[in-house]
Amino acid sequence: MKKYMINDDDTIRVGQTIYKVDKNNPENGFLTSKNASKDYDNRLVESGVDAEIFHNGNDRATTALMQGDIVANKLQPEIAFILISNQLMPLQEAKYALQAYSENPSPKVVKMPAPQPDEKEKHEFAKRDNRMSKDIDTLKALVDNAEN
Repeated sequence: MKKYMINDDDTIRVGQTIYKVDKNNPENGFLTSKNASKDYDNRLVESGVDAEIFHNGNDRATTALMQGDIVANKLQPEIAFILISNQLMPLQEAKYALQAYSENPSPKVVKMPAPQPDEKEKHEFAKRDNRMSKDIDTLKALVDNAEN
C-alpha cells in the first residue's frame, strides 16, 4: 500500500472511468468523474493495470495503482481516497469501515442445527437405499456372469 500525492492537473483512471480530485467540490465528495473517451481495457490485458494516475491528464505518463493504494491532493492532503476493488473511496469512510471490522476480528458465529428429516423422509430414504443396494448387487452379478 502506497500513498501518492497528486497535483490538481492529475487524473485517476479506474477501469473506464476517469476521476479528478476537485477540492472546490465538497458536495460530490471532492471527486468528479466521467467515462473515458478511449478504451483502456488493453492496458489491463497487457500490463495488469486497471487503475493508474495520469500525470497532467496525459495517459502516456502514468503511475500504476494497486489495491489499497492511497491518492491524496498535494495541497490539501486531508482530501484522500483509497482504491478498493473498482472504486475510489474517501479515506475517512474506509477508516471507519476497517476500524469496525478490526475491533471485532472474531465475530460470534451461531451454529445452526442440522435439519432433521421427518418419518416420511426417513422411510423414503430407506426405500431408495434398499433399491440401490439391490441394483448394485444385480450389476455385480451381471458383471461376474459376463466375465465368466
